[in-house]
Amino acid sequence: MKKLLVLALASSLLVPSATVAETYKCSLKAYTRYGWIPPDLFLFWADDRSSALVYDYFVHEAYGKPLPVEVSRVGANRYKFTWTVREMAVSNSVSTIGGAFIARLDVATKKMTLQVFLNGGDIHNRGGGTCAAEG
Repeated sequence: MKKLLVLALASSLLVPSATVAETYKCSLKAYTRYGWIPPDLFLFWADDRSSALVYDYFVHEAYGKPLPVEVSRVGANRYKFTWTVREMAVSNSVSTIGGAFIARLDVATKKMTLQVFLNGGDIHNRGGGTCAAEG
């Protein structure tokens, strides 16, 4: 976990500091027994909240740097972030699988939920937790 934090902070230096207004570290737990919910997720949010980057274990393993995500406002204090990771290693196999991620963040309560849909699968992976602003 400490290694991921260092990698995320180092990777955030790749984003011009003028564009990153807020950085959140979210601690998540899986609600389902299938996994695929990262324990730590970092969200680097642009000044106008119209764009963001995400960084977690899966993004790190697939791309090595924060990944741009689609941002949409879904309520007064709620935002939805969507992204796809194309190749995630399967722990009990030599193969990889892709997945679609949907995170919802309530900025007032700092709570996040995360859903992961694996390509070609019917398992719905869910998790959630709290986020804290990083300074």
